[in-house]
Amino acid sequence: MFQNRLLYSCQMKINNMGGGEMNDLTMKRVRRAKGITLKQLADLTGISQTFLSEIENGKGNPTIDTLRKVASCLDLSLFDLLAEDEHFHEIIRAKERRVLRAPDFNLEWELVSNMVPGAKTEVVMAWLHPGAATSNNRQSHGKPGGCEEIALVLAGTIQMELEEETHILREGDSIRFNPWVPHRYANSGESRAGLLVIMTPPSF
Repeated sequence: MFQNRLLYSCQMKINNMGGGEMNDLTMKRVRRAKGITLKQLADLTGISQTFLSEIENGKGNPTIDTLRKVASCLDLSLFDLLAEDEHFHEIIRAKERRVLRAPDFNLEWELVSNMVPGAKTEVVMAWLHPGAATSNNRQSHGKPGGCEEIALVLAGTIQMELEEETHILREGDSIRFNPWVPHRYANSGESRAGLLVIMTPPSF
């Protein structure tokens, strides 16, 4: 049922596109950012270069299947492909942040950014009591290429276990790495430790 609603919403968006409305479509920006020419995209999708140009410039009438092929080649979701550039901002007050507690791990997560469909980045704070760790074993998430994680120590001392390596991070230290490499954070100090973690794409 959810998939049917999703397809219906996409089809309505396609049907409502008038001339010129697709000039700033994500498709063109992403294609150019990836260094892909229209000819290369045509070869990848099996869709004519002329028709792809018409789609980008709001003159084509693509089907969902056609847009699915384009989205897949550009590593986008169908919704992201159809998304229009919109200015937005979101303010979350400190007292209004959602807190997720994991008593078994003596750990708390605070959501600095809300979990919303289509978000490109996720930001959380982790608070670990002495001896606590984010998991029993080193875990991985995401897939090679296009994902990364950055962690900044806000307080205390963190033992960062990354594959076969171990790094000691203190307040103010940061680390950036590929999250598909098995890893975990542990509090190796005698007081509560805090981390600010930024993940792209969202994977919490």
